[in-house]
Amino acid sequence: ADLIGTESDISLIEDTNKPDNRILAEVRLKNQLIKDKLLRKTVDGIFIYSKSTNTFIMASDSRENVSQTMRADMLARIALDKDRIQEGWRFVTLGGEEVLFRLLNVRNVYVGAYIRSQEYSQWIDTLDVEGDTQFVFLDTEGMPHGDKGLIANEGIDVQRSYEQYYLTGIQRRYMVVGEQSGAGEFGVVGITPDNKILSGFPYVSNVLVFIAVAT
Repeated sequence: ADLIGTESDISLIEDTNKPDNRILAEVRLKNQLIKDKLLRKTVDGIFIYSKSTNTFIMASDSRENVSQTMRADMLARIALDKDRIQEGWRFVTLGGEEVLFRLLNVRNVYVGAYIRSQEYSQWIDTLDVEGDTQFVFLDTEGMPHGDKGLIANEGIDVQRSYEQYYLTGIQRRYMVVGEQSGAGEFGVVGITPDNKILSGFPYVSNVLVFIAVAT
């Protein structure tokens, strides 16, 4: 989130002696999160949490209501991840959903964001104008997240090194090429049918680099 200019409001939401000022600060921070959310189309939710006052401010997609279970999972994740703040985006489960999650702290306040892996995978697929490549997230153990249908149905191996591309698949052969993210603990692979490799490989490589750097 872009918190430049909001430092005073972050301080105010922790001030238990001035409840009126704290409420106004919460409103301003909520509006800032909404603006940040609109600028980041792939992010499904951004939140701010003050443990000292138990203040939780959330901006999420208008089409969704954040469940109490998801909110409880976010608070539990803060307790678990407070020593891992510098590690960037990684896969966690919130409210029973697979998401990419990131946590930062500003003084004694935590700022977090999450991206639904299924929806992000679908957005990534729209970057492939030819429509021949499917992009899939992998965690640090090489396990796929998001749409796993093609991998399971075609017997595609995605757990090899990112350092080289390779062919895999049972009935049909697919080229797999991947990139480790520089923004967190995950990677992305592009899966392309073997008869589309020559036309799609340069483009797929560029998309993978873009995703790994820009997340």
